[in-house]
Amino acid sequence: MRRLKLCIVGAGKIFEKFHLNAINSTNLYNIVGVVDKNEKRLNEIKNNYNLPIFHSVDEIEGADLCFVATPPNIRKAVILPAISKGMNIVCEKPFTYTSEEAKFLITEAEKKGKRIFITQTRRLFPNILILKKLIESGFIANIKEIKMIEGGLYAWESVGTERSEIFEKDFGILSDVGAHLADAITFLFDVQSVETERSVFDYDWGANNVSALLNVTIGGNNVFPIVLKISRDQNLFNYIQIKTQKSIIKTKSLLSENVKIYDNNRSELFVGSENYPKTMEDVFEMIWRQVYDEINNNNTMGFSLNAKTVIKGIELIEKIAKSRRITEFDDYYNNEVWNGNN
Repeated sequence: MRRLKLCIVGAGKIFEKFHLNAINSTNLYNIVGVVDKNEKRLNEIKNNYNLPIFHSVDEIEGADLCFVATPPNIRKAVILPAISKGMNIVCEKPFTYTSEEAKFLITEAEKKGKRIFITQTRRLFPNILILKKLIESGFIANIKEIKMIEGGLYAWESVGTERSEIFEKDFGILSDVGAHLADAITFLFDVQSVETERSVFDYDWGANNVSALLNVTIGGNNVFPIVLKISRDQNLFNYIQIKTQKSIIKTKSLLSENVKIYDNNRSELFVGSENYPKTMEDVFEMIWRQVYDEINNNNTMGFSLNAKTVIKGIELIEKIAKSRRITEFDDYYNNEVWNGNN
């Protein structure tokens, strides 16, 4: 099996903690160069992993694809030269801050006969894969309401707030964790349209807290509300809850094999599979195997990581942000925004 030659642009903690081991574990890639604007970081990569380092993607020759893990606001400046040099692109989420830029980059890649893939890791979480199967099979039907809640303190220092103060289209936690939740909505359902009934951000332009009420249309006339609650200043119970006419499906948005499904009598059913990833390391390795398969036109997962599939999620984030109301921190909680009363 031919290994693909891979270059890396943006060698930060996400790359080192998750992607590097996953790339090596697949045995499908040879890393031919690492680019980062931080000279100290480059030397650490060279010394710790014996990888060739460069200061620009223009210096790298012969790579089949480029992994872009820079902040979203500078990805365009990396992706376009890489495409011009004949590389496919693998890009960290969120792909871009705007759907307009995403569509432009996809079009430019297609002109060169290349593709862009996005590492939407949540698509590989067991609960998402199980929910997708249950929805496609018709087990989950006649939906009445969906709640999607996620909140947890950052595990490392974030520059999200600083970027949000500089870049107009960076909506803080909505652009970060929200990229996962918005993608989950459009990945699970054939979304026809979305209307934002309410969208509230706290005062911090880094958007540590966001609450939104959406009305989503799928399959023609099937309309139901989706409640989104996202936080980065407190630990919330992360879950997805789907209410239908016959059942309540509630599942953690974590790497648990089991999805708890309750019917109206509160009887419980567990659904699981040994084929689903059990750790984040498994998830990232599966992502890189999927990219390899798609480049070689051998898609084994039944869905694609192609950037085209994330456009609706980006558009959903834009709608939530466009209708936002910004409130003071105390008011955000005291007015019971979280309970849907404001």
